[in-house]
Amino acid sequence: MRLVLLALALAMGTFSWPRLGIAQQPTVSTGNGFWAQCGNPVDKTAALMCIAYVYGLADGMVAHPALKCLPAKITYQQRLDILLKYLREHPEVRHMPTSAIYVVSLLEALPCAE
Repeated sequence: MRLVLLALALAMGTFSWPRLGIAQQPTVSTGNGFWAQCGNPVDKTAALMCIAYVYGLADGMVAHPALKCLPAKITYQQRLDILLKYLREHPEVRHMPTSAIYVVSLLEALPCAE
């Protein structure tokens, strides 16, 4: 019986946290969340998550017409650096989707020759 009560108490505590105003981890799908998690990663796992997210963005946008002229040898770390630099210098856009900010940051850093 004590085990059941303990389990119920833990479950109630777990499910009531959001109602108590305890902050949840921000999602990296927005510039605010990406900046919060990747602007100064707390450990290697967080840093790997950031580079993995950029890897996914890069692979998902390989056919994006605006990004066709990127240098062929640009690394994922360079892409991450460019995105973080843009987020640092343009806090006014952090509410936007990370994917949109990613495209704009690359185009600003590496404009296509016309």
